[in-house]
Amino acid sequence: MVAHQPSDDIKDHGTFSNRKGGRVRCNYCQKEMQGLRRLKFHLGGVKGDGTTCLKVPANVRELYQNEKFERKKHKYYDLKRDMLLLDPLKELPQKRNCSQRSYNFKGTRPESDSLIGISTANLTSFQEIMYSTTGDRRSEYKSYQEVKGSVPQAEVTELQDYVKRTKQSWSSTGCSILLDTWRNGQGQDFVIFLVDCSEGPIYLQSSNVSSFSLDSDAIQSMLNKVIEEVGAQNVVQIIACSTAGWLGTMEKQFMEKCKTGFWTVSASHCVELMLEKMALMDSVQPVLEKAASLTKFMWKQKDSFPLLDIKDPFSEGKSAAIPFMTLENIVAEEEKLITASEWKASVWASTEGKMVYKLFRLRSFWSEARMVLKASVPLVRLLALIHRADKPLMGYIYETMDRVKEAIKMEFEGKTSEYMPFWKVIDEIWDKHLHSPLHAAGYYLNPNLFYSSNFHLDTEVAFGLLCCIVRLVRDENMQDQISQQLDEYLQARGDFEEGSSIRCRDKPPLEWWSKYGTECPELQRFAIYILSQTCDGPSRYGLNKEMARKLLTSEMNCVDQQEQAQLRELTFYHYNLQLLYSKKHRGEGNSCYEDLGGE
Repeated sequence: MVAHQPSDDIKDHGTFSNRKGGRVRCNYCQKEMQGLRRLKFHLGGVKGDGTTCLKVPANVRELYQNEKFERKKHKYYDLKRDMLLLDPLKELPQKRNCSQRSYNFKGTRPESDSLIGISTANLTSFQEIMYSTTGDRRSEYKSYQEVKGSVPQAEVTELQDYVKRTKQSWSSTGCSILLDTWRNGQGQDFVIFLVDCSEGPIYLQSSNVSSFSLDSDAIQSMLNKVIEEVGAQNVVQIIACSTAGWLGTMEKQFMEKCKTGFWTVSASHCVELMLEKMALMDSVQPVLEKAASLTKFMWKQKDSFPLLDIKDPFSEGKSAAIPFMTLENIVAEEEKLITASEWKASVWASTEGKMVYKLFRLRSFWSEARMVLKASVPLVRLLALIHRADKPLMGYIYETMDRVKEAIKMEFEGKTSEYMPFWKVIDEIWDKHLHSPLHAAGYYLNPNLFYSSNFHLDTEVAFGLLCCIVRLVRDENMQDQISQQLDEYLQARGDFEEGSSIRCRDKPPLEWWSKYGTECPELQRFAIYILSQTCDGPSRYGLNKEMARKLLTSEMNCVDQQEQAQLRELTFYHYNLQLLYSKKHRGEGNSCYEDLGGE
């Protein structure tokens, strides 16, 4: 009797548990993992890429064991992150339509204009990049004629209209240039330039800065060219994704040599820095270490505790919030952990098990854990708020940081000796990296806060507002007009009188200024410029940097000008499709303003 031949389609051996996030579940052992390529290694028993499936049929295992040999042979299998097969948008569902697009480089649709250059698919560099990015060993890439039919013209037109509309909005709302930098394993430095505004983000360009990353003048020259391309009059700020490398040395020079705009650091990155420093405190670090040991042990013994929601502590994740979120989950499950009937003597047979059991019985651990959460939970909640924000937070970040500190103080019942060490950590990052005059001006120009009884005008706020007027408005006559109109805003005269009511000032700041600021057009334009800006960096868009690196590397090795242009075109469309989808997806939930308010 002939044995049943297993399917060689990897999708027949796994089920997407979260298609947007790329999570897939093994059909045999039900373990979840990130991406189909990792499922192959799981089935084939490839070491170094997660656990091996113990329930997979032998003929299926044999089918995918060859993956480990291909993985070793191919030099591009050093990707740190998986992508959905042949889907550079990574998060998109397979259904193809204008609202839920799936950009597949294997052409199947006839008679439609190509998204990329007509001969890009024939380029050796293009085939190398796409082959290494998808990791699909058995697939053959189509010719350019077939690729030409892979993307509907409606999607191309929609993307082009989006980019054109977004660029046109810069003159009325201003924009922020986001710097997404990283260094690969070979020590090469790269940067992706995005431009963000209230209309949405677009990808502008990317550069390999390895040869001049230590030359601040060369970096400044590069930034000047980008600013010139966007329009110096449109650029309100440059947002650095971190404070590491050349980003950490450019702020002073940029502010001195550029007479317009500001250099700021991503708000989410700064909150992560606060959590990182908090995790190193003497009163916090031992608690997080104990929680990590507990979680790892529980994960190893997860079959003994089916009632508990145990997260995989070995999964990828670099956020500084993860240890605190893990601790919060443990404390939430305290009663289950102590009283659950799943505790069995066999679990504690090992030395590690006995140590964990002893930890459970210590009241001091639980009291220390709650102490850590009093200080960290407000910051973790702020980080989540920033990441899911669907509207600009420039008008709120200044007040929100104060509320975070007050929340921590309240958790410690106002005991200075207990909350002040955590305040010092927050203030250090705020003063050194996060705070910008833009934040103070946004606070002042946010009517929801300005007309509330809690508004506080101090020297920092007044100086920030003045600094923004001087740097962003070059015409002195217009500066004077804005100053005069600020008095109308302060005294709530004219349309501002109606707008200052509780009912009216609850509108989103941009909507409020569009409606009630018409009598003071110079101030209205200035306020919209400020309040339209994001506080966060490019990390919220989750761009696949590996794709840009391979494109840039190929571009460096390519002498043909036409091929270089086609590679740049490919990059431009690839990232802007992802950003367009991200914009649509981000706007589906409830507004982040529901968590913020003046009273």
